[in-house]
Amino acid sequence: MARNVARRDVTRTSPRWSGRLPLGERGRARGDGDERCVASARGGGALECVADGTPSHRRATVKRLDLFATPVFVHDLEGFEEANEVMRDYVAVMRERDCGLSRSNVHGWHSSSSELGTAPAFAKLRDAIVARTKASLQSIGYVGLGLVMTNMWVVVRPPGASTTLHDHPRSFTSGVYYLQAPRGSSPLVFRDPRSTRLFNEPGGQDQRHPHITQRFAVPAQEGRLVLFPAWLEHFVPVNETEIERIAVSFNFAILNAPP
Repeated sequence: MARNVARRDVTRTSPRWSGRLPLGERGRARGDGDERCVASARGGGALECVADGTPSHRRATVKRLDLFATPVFVHDLEGFEEANEVMRDYVAVMRERDCGLSRSNVHGWHSSSSELGTAPAFAKLRDAIVARTKASLQSIGYVGLGLVMTNMWVVVRPPGASTTLHDHPRSFTSGVYYLQAPRGSSPLVFRDPRSTRLFNEPGGQDQRHPHITQRFAVPAQEGRLVLFPAWLEHFVPVNETEIERIAVSFNFAILNAPP
């Protein structure tokens, strides 16, 4: 489940994910003396620094270490159109007999039962989520985790509904899948968890760059699966469309985790 977190200046406009990450600043930057640094022709945001007059083949490449990375995986699932329709019908029936819960949702409906974990209508989605989550975590070095999906729920956000800033305690990996996300739907906005950045953060910077921004927005679209660390704070702005935004959320825990 989710835990609300005190909001700190999270309502400002956030950059949106464009489908690819920027490769770094282009152009040149002067350093001390006659040395100059230029963006490497190899791309990837690398720099090459060289003193004036030095042959280009003797340029020294500067290595950038992106330490303590926060991996967020965005999977756009194909072939789920029919399954999405079946799941939406199932959710409509659930809402008729489930008054819902109040968690981080504001004016939205949050399912209260745990039936999505076993409902046949969600079997295809569950299988895809498990497979994609395991593959994503293995790609960054996690093996033999003994992952288990601990819960799954649905949140329906009608026009005017939103979700406050929160994280997912007692879980390892969390995620969301969009059953319905009309054009212009509110994105999923992540906030940099390093609060110390607030103490001495320079202004006037390009907040679209993921290495600089304190908030990063991933657009919602039907069939999109987003996986993220359970401790990563996130929120959903107000739904300003005229159509409901329907999302399936879930958590994973580690069976063999130390006590």
